[in-house]
Amino acid sequence: MKRVFLLIFFLILTSSLAHAQKVTGTVLDKESNEPVEGVHVTLPAYNYSTVTNKKGEFIIGLKAELSEKDSLYFTYVGYTTARFTLSQLQKMNHTVFLEVSLEELKEITLDSDRKLQPKIRFKKLASLDTKMYAFGSVLANDKIYVAGGNQSYVENGMRREMETNLAATLQDILDASSQNFSWEKYNGSLQVYDIKSDTWSMPQLELIERANHNLNYYDDKIIISGGTTVSLNGKYEYLADKIEIIDLKKDSVLVDKANPHRALGGATFIYEDNMILMGGSSKMKRNGTKDYLDKVHLYNFESGLWYEMAHMPLPKETQGVLLENKIFLVGGSRETALGGIESFDVTTGRWKKEAELMETSAAPAVTHHEKTIYFFDNGKIGSYHTETGELKEYKIDLKIQGAGLHYANDKLYIIGGFEEYKFRTRPLAGCYSIELAEFDLTEVARAIGF
Repeated sequence: MKRVFLLIFFLILTSSLAHAQKVTGTVLDKESNEPVEGVHVTLPAYNYSTVTNKKGEFIIGLKAELSEKDSLYFTYVGYTTARFTLSQLQKMNHTVFLEVSLEELKEITLDSDRKLQPKIRFKKLASLDTKMYAFGSVLANDKIYVAGGNQSYVENGMRREMETNLAATLQDILDASSQNFSWEKYNGSLQVYDIKSDTWSMPQLELIERANHNLNYYDDKIIISGGTTVSLNGKYEYLADKIEIIDLKKDSVLVDKANPHRALGGATFIYEDNMILMGGSSKMKRNGTKDYLDKVHLYNFESGLWYEMAHMPLPKETQGVLLENKIFLVGGSRETALGGIESFDVTTGRWKKEAELMETSAAPAVTHHEKTIYFFDNGKIGSYHTETGELKEYKIDLKIQGAGLHYANDKLYIIGGFEEYKFRTRPLAGCYSIELAEFDLTEVARAIGF
């Protein structure tokens, strides 16, 4: 009986390993033996493709079982398309040599460098009416709705003096400390961006001034939940205990005082006729640490009732996206920044560790298109394919934190945020768009498969 059990265990183990395979390789020019960057590597059987980096390397990470007979295709302008089975690739020591296509060279003038661009390009759009970060935002009907947000500005005079004046005396530093400036202000307006016209408008609605909250869209209504409010003198923060519901048809605001999930930095999602709220932090302790939540609540719009679901594996502040029946959480914070990607199956209540980011990120801006999750934070933008498990990172000249990120019409939209530079933190009003095609034209800074 013990031998039978061990045999069954071995079969289960090998079956599991077969469903988590990674294929790597390098593509070189057959004549020069130099790496070829930007080669499209496709696996048609799984509708999967990737591109080689500047070293000619590629990584394919698939959760599905692969067969030795599955074929990989290697295509690049000016070269003859190559096709090899996975078995052949292994015999070739995972090195592919591409031959120059003389026929294509007659028709096409090639760039001698044949280089991908080093960074994602973007387009500047109309700016927010108010500079801010840590706001709630949601996309609906080709419009991006932005509510509330943090307008605060902080400048550390002591730090500025120490970093800019190398000959500073103790008295200079003490004098500079008196110039420390902090202006605490939360926003209470609704700003609406029309994607088609590239314009912003501001409906005349009175909202609670709050930050670190969430926006969701359901049945022509914008739902504002969670976050913090600030006292009139700007010295104290309080948890926002009310939910605001903006009726877009009636142009009115309804306030609901029932909210068992009072937290800042949590995540919220609309699933069918329900709103799911998870994680966040509830208070700051005297020693500077926070109380983090692992609770998950569900609110049913039809019955008006609240339910408590299975707890999170780890209490934390977090953000993510909903894809079909699964919630994907990206990064987060628990005293320090986190770097995991995990999923929660709404139908089964099961949690699963999906991947690990190349760098931790406390509050990345997150969105998705089809099976790909995009996340942006401080000069880097990444993608994670939920089926293949491939994680990629790209560089972008936008040193912004605390922004909003949305997808619409084959574009990503980055909204607001803040800039942190040495001795100051200041909110921003900039808005930018990125064509999804940019990812195929840009060098992958780092990539890994799970």
